[in-house]
Amino acid sequence: MKTNRKRHRRTEEELIHALQAKIAMLEQRRVARTMKQDPVLRLADKVVRSLKKAETQFQQNGRLDLANSAKAAMIQFTQCLR
Repeated sequence: MKTNRKRHRRTEEELIHALQAKIAMLEQRRVARTMKQDPVLRLADKVVRSLKKAETQFQQNGRLDLANSAKAAMIQFTQCLR
């Protein structure tokens, strides 16, 4: 038995939106691949993660002055990378 289902054909706008999403995903994959290959960017990513971790640990220990310093260092470091 056949069911009489109508096929939903995507409109041009839906197709464009899907392609734009795929392009964005491919761009993110390309950036991730270059980060894995470049040792400077790998180390920079580790520095940023370490500063974020230090900030949360300082906040948990009640040392807001050190947490603010770590956050400021992280912001300044990320601005230098751009």
